[in-house]
Amino acid sequence: MPDAWELEYGLNRTSSVIPGSSVPEQSHDFDGDGLDNLQEMGVSADPNNPDTDGDCIRDIDELVFATLKQIPASDAILFADADNDGVADGEQTDCGSNMIGSGDGNNDSTNNDNTTSPTIPEAENPFDSPAAKALIGVVGIAMVALVIALVAILLGGRETARGVVKDDSFDLAIAVAQEAAFGSEESGSEVQSDTLETEVSETLTPDGSLTEEPKILSSRDDAVGRHDGVHGAPLLDGFEFEGWSPQKVQDALNSGQTIDQLREQHKKENSE
Repeated sequence: MPDAWELEYGLNRTSSVIPGSSVPEQSHDFDGDGLDNLQEMGVSADPNNPDTDGDCIRDIDELVFATLKQIPASDAILFADADNDGVADGEQTDCGSNMIGSGDGNNDSTNNDNTTSPTIPEAENPFDSPAAKALIGVVGIAMVALVIALVAILLGGRETARGVVKDDSFDLAIAVAQEAAFGSEESGSEVQSDTLETEVSETLTPDGSLTEEPKILSSRDDAVGRHDGVHGAPLLDGFEFEGWSPQKVQDALNSGQTIDQLREQHKKENSE
């Protein structure tokens, strides 16, 4: 605070310490008007008088009046009719007890406490809008479609499981029997090979040459197929025509005759 102002109102300009108090001088409110000394100096108020202008309004209420009237705070502190309306501020505000009534700037002491405040409209429910209703409908339809799809998938899986055909054609016992039959045939072929070797050795001369020319056998010379252990040894095609050579049968088939025609022809020749 400036020394001149402190000297004017009898304050200590050399020290801010107040004997017996921990609060400095600028923070004290000697007059009890609600403003400390530093605030009093800022609005040109008397720090020793709670009503500087003597209009029965305390200095702190003068600040409220200045705000309502939109006038400088120092004017409200120093002048009894700060708003220049011809009516003393204390009379206009009932000594500061009716600051709301002073807001219109007229000498109207009517209490405005009963004034109806503006009505704030209630917020509308966002789900009441057409867009929200349409969205809810789309979501509902999507949920129903999803449930139907899941049910269809579950039922379709069960129907597929019902249509699965179990393969009962494979029998382990039959497979073992077939393997055993194939093994016996292999052993029989080994015996046949040994016999063939013996026959070949017998046809060789002392100098190692053959006594006769070897015969080149055709696979068609085997009239009986391999025994599979279940169905027996099948009779190969072309060997049901007794008395005919395989070449004759093949030539007839190559010429366009069917197997049935050959059977008829073979039957006629044998019946004669």
